Amino acid sequence: MKAIKHSLVKMGLLGILLGSIPSSSLQAWNRAFFQPLNDTFSQVDNWGDRGNTTLSMYEKGDKIIVEAPLPGIEEADIDITLEKGVLAITGGRKKSEEKEKQDEKYYYRASSRFSYQVALPETADLTDPKATFKNGMMTVEFKKKQSTEPRKIQFNK
Repeated sequence: MKAIKHSLVKMGLLGILLGSIPSSSLQAWNRAFFQPLNDTFSQVDNWGDRGNTTLSMYEKGDKIIVEAPLPGIEEADIDITLEKGVLAITGGRKKSEEKEKQDEKYYYRASSRFSYQVALPETADLTDPKATFKNGMMTVEFKKKQSTEPRKIQFNK
């Protein structure tokens, strides 16, 4: 009884349901159903996988730099705003494709959105940011404010 219970747990529900179907039949069904779709859209990139896209902020010399890799995104599809010391980067892309193969027609539609927000340090001069977009890498640079030493404040008499 333990051996049966162990094998049922190991197989999982899908294994239980499909356990009586030979794997060769499943592979044949998989090829027949999915291969035409794979052949048709093999040139389309995988929009759901942008990797571990992250926003990076670092200091370099007299600048504060914010970078985000945005592969496959066009510059026109990126919106950068700065409000109350928070840099917001939003955008997305849409793609629609149609292919006809013999007597079948395939439609492909995909969209992807992204949104980043980062609070900038007090040392960032927010008056003149510079944004660039090159080879899928968005960069926003801020100059650092001149650092000031703490000063002592005297009481008025």
